[in-house]
Amino acid sequence: MSTTPPIFRSANPLREITKAEGALAWDASGKEYIDMHGGIAVNTVGNCNPDVVAAVARQSGEVIHTAATFETPIQAQASRRLTESFAPKSEAIWVNSGAEANENMVMAARAFHYHAGHPERTGIIAFEGCFHGRTMGMRALQGKFTEGIGIDRAALGFQPKAKFNDIDSVRALVGDHTAAIIV
Repeated sequence: MSTTPPIFRSANPLREITKAEGALAWDASGKEYIDMHGGIAVNTVGNCNPDVVAAVARQSGEVIHTAATFETPIQAQASRRLTESFAPKSEAIWVNSGAEANENMVMAARAFHYHAGHPERTGIIAFEGCFHGRTMGMRALQGKFTEGIGIDRAALGFQPKAKFNDIDSVRALVGDHTAAIIV
């Protein structure tokens, strides 16, 4: 029996993947798996994609990483493409993880309503069974793995969860205090 607190353990037994290519992955014994996680929704280009490998090799010869206070040419190019294509009056915010992106979404939604004259609109609606990251805020939103770490969903403005594929359950939760819905 593991002595690791449940907050740090995977809900499923882990398999050690030693090799991967495209959508296939192999464990140390050579057993083949189809990798359907896509990097948990972060990386869906497949493993060892030659175009990605070449781009990473090129970029690693220039700049691998900088602090968020700096910008790289590739970030500036990607930011322009994102904002011009999807939201011309917006800005791109570069963060390190999906959880951090989701935390920024919560703050942006609340700030939007605050500046629009509705500071009471702080509620965030998520769905049953959701996963949005492993930060304290996202764990509170999900209502998962929070035992023993002092997280209170309601105190953070997270509303009850809607049922996935049930629009009526969403409509029932939307109210005067709702700032956003995260899917």
